[in-house]
Amino acid sequence: MGIILTPTKEQKKIIESDLISQCIIACPGSGKTVTAVRRLCDIRRRHENLRGYIALLSYSNVAVESFRKEFMLVTQQVPEGLSSRVLIETVDSFLTAQIMNTHAARTMEAAKQPFLVQGNESWLAEHKIAHQPYPIGIEHLKMSFNQDGALEYYYLDKGRRKILDEKKVQVAIKKLGKEGAYTHELRRYWVWQTLLHQNAILKALSRRYPYILVDEAQDIGSMHEAILLLIHKCGSQISLIGDPNQAIYEFVGADGTFLHKFEKKNGIMSFSLSENRRSIKPIVNVANKLKSSGEESITTREVPEGHKNGIYILTYDSKKPNDVVKRFVSILKEHKLSTNEAAILCRNNKMIDKINGQTIKTGYSATKQLAEAAILRDRDSDLVGSFKKVIDGVLLLLDTNKLLKKNLLEDSSDTNIKVLRRILWHFLRDPETGLPKSTLLAKSEWQPELKKRVKKLLNDIGDNTNQNVKQRWGNNLTAKKLQDNPLWDGALVARQYSGIRIDTVHQAKGETIQSVMYLATNENLEALLSGTSNEEGRIGYVAVTRAQNLLILAVPVKSDSIIDNLKKLGFLIWP
Repeated sequence: MGIILTPTKEQKKIIESDLISQCIIACPGSGKTVTAVRRLCDIRRRHENLRGYIALLSYSNVAVESFRKEFMLVTQQVPEGLSSRVLIETVDSFLTAQIMNTHAARTMEAAKQPFLVQGNESWLAEHKIAHQPYPIGIEHLKMSFNQDGALEYYYLDKGRRKILDEKKVQVAIKKLGKEGAYTHELRRYWVWQTLLHQNAILKALSRRYPYILVDEAQDIGSMHEAILLLIHKCGSQISLIGDPNQAIYEFVGADGTFLHKFEKKNGIMSFSLSENRRSIKPIVNVANKLKSSGEESITTREVPEGHKNGIYILTYDSKKPNDVVKRFVSILKEHKLSTNEAAILCRNNKMIDKINGQTIKTGYSATKQLAEAAILRDRDSDLVGSFKKVIDGVLLLLDTNKLLKKNLLEDSSDTNIKVLRRILWHFLRDPETGLPKSTLLAKSEWQPELKKRVKKLLNDIGDNTNQNVKQRWGNNLTAKKLQDNPLWDGALVARQYSGIRIDTVHQAKGETIQSVMYLATNENLEALLSGTSNEEGRIGYVAVTRAQNLLILAVPVKSDSIIDNLKKLGFLIWP
């Protein structure tokens, strides 16, 4: 049995407050999981006979899993038991199950249950958005509400918004909607449209979920905001918990603005969680100086004795970032700090590829899909994601219908689908005779071996299912855009750096890590020093606040002004 943490005074006020909507601004390490789960349990306890469900939603599977474990732990301590009418899910899973799969077809004018597409499937070539100088694929379509409340349609070109013609976009959306297909972006659109135009569904949803708590609320974009406000206006009590200073998904319209706006609404109770239980005082002090909004955080954590801790600067040659990685590993070993409880965080994958001495290029067409499948399987142990990539790759080699992917991913009773699914799973899971290992040299070893094995795979598919293979399937399985280095060699990286975790800041969001090195460029550090009023500054803030005991900023050499400013914040040069 795990340890039940005693709520702080701040947490207790939130947990036991009136059963109305709340807005909770929470600093890093303030125990959002503890607070949200106990608030959920308290609402359920006080509404023992309520037939509706209490929902706790978040934006990542990791957070949802943490909530479920904490919920099980708390309910084990309740002698009289607790109603099972509780739902803990991701926001998108909630919207998909409650609205998209069950009620959106009518709004979409689709004759079948809606199904998810990536947007780059070959049959979607006819669903381009007419635009000059070239057509935009439906997978690139994004949308958000502007400051005037109007819905804008756009795509990103080198990080910049390019506004699309509303009429042409609407034609493309409606055409795809009638097919029953939707992308991740269009899911939010159709859920909003369904609730907007099917009032009975909105009322039923509000009755079924009279209380909804949303974690990581700084990640709420304008489409989710519109959906939540509709549900709230219909009668559901909506509570948000998050930190605007950690809003690092601005590229999807989530910049923490909704948290601030919601806090100022009438009838919303505002609270703060200002006690950082994660980090030692020097790290909390730096975080306080960096953030542009919210009250100062405090810490009750004692500085651990017997271990190196604090905040430091470590200079490095920007042309040789792997040298500072090795240095960080040696520091951990020298001070008997666990590499398993440490991480090197980077702004993006570009720096990670540079550390590993390679830029991963995965080729073109079916080769690209299967290369990415191999990387997901070997690097991330993500068999589900890898299987989806295998399907995408193989479908480019078959003369098939648009519903085949949907049927392969669902529990179809069709014998041909079952056989095909089994063949593809075997191909994926057997790197010796199926999808080749990503450690092979991509152009000279991996691709020729892939082509040989895919030929056998397609023969198996042709002999045992009703699927037809394209006559010139080899044209989609070329070595184009492949380099002659391994797609991914995780064993080499682990050996080279003693297994130290090297990841992006986005991947580490929400985590507590004992020892952190933020491997930054001058641009990253200038953004960090500018505070959390912009997204780049907030990304640096998230990196800093992951650290529990030891924080090191890796700074390029000859960055004198940056080093001077970091010293003013309390950083010391590593001895």
